[in-house]
Amino acid sequence: MSLSPFHLAIPVHDLPAARRFYGEVFGLDEGRSDTKWVDFNFYGHQLVIHEHAKTADQEHARSNRIAALLKRATVPPRLSLSEAAGLLRQARAVFGVDTGLTHLAVALSKPTVGIYCATDPAATGLYGSARATNVGGKDRPPPLAAVISAWHHVQRDAQPVHSSA
Repeated sequence: MSLSPFHLAIPVHDLPAARRFYGEVFGLDEGRSDTKWVDFNFYGHQLVIHEHAKTADQEHARSNRIAALLKRATVPPRLSLSEAAGLLRQARAVFGVDTGLTHLAVALSKPTVGIYCATDPAATGLYGSARATNVGGKDRPPPLAAVISAWHHVQRDAQPVHSSA
């Protein structure tokens, strides 16, 4: 009996320990990886371990630590999709990684910079609006200067066009 290939995603709290376990104890070959996830070849199937906070409170605390390093960053409480859309409607700008929220910001016509590090923007990028742009790419995190340049681009395109009649 042949088993169809499958993908198994496992959340872990300690990525380095899990990487050692699956690589050294199970002897699985490591494939692609990023700072928060690792792919393994699980006998012809894909096994992915991904870092996950133990609790929502821990994830919120991590987000607050990151935001404390930034000027005017906001970490909202847990929101429904409609509440997130309401918050995005109030934003002057959105910077984000490859998530549904950046796509929602584009749908709401917000100036948006999509920051790509682990995925290919040609496949999942922000398109359909002059007020959105993508920087970086798979295994090519963008330098800060590229993010700032992209911001200036979407801000310029976000300005209303006035015609002299």
